[in-house]
Amino acid sequence: MNYKDLTDEQLDEARTSILIEQERRANLEQIPTAIQELAAKYKEGGGDQQELLKAVGEQGIPED
Repeated sequence: MNYKDLTDEQLDEARTSILIEQERRANLEQIPTAIQELAAKYKEGGGDQQELLKAVGEQGIPED
C-alpha cells in the first residue's frame, strides 16, 4: 500500500485499523495471563474454583 496516494480520510482510516489490530493482538497475548493472575487471587482469598470454572464455562467465551 502506498500511503502517499491516500487521502487524509483514507490514511486516518488505515491508522485506526492498524491501532485496532494492534490492540486485538495485545489483548490475545495479555488476557490469558490476566485471567491466571485473577484466578490465583480469587482462590487465595478463599474463592471457590468451581465458581470460576462455572463463570468461564457459562459466560467466558461467547459463541459467534
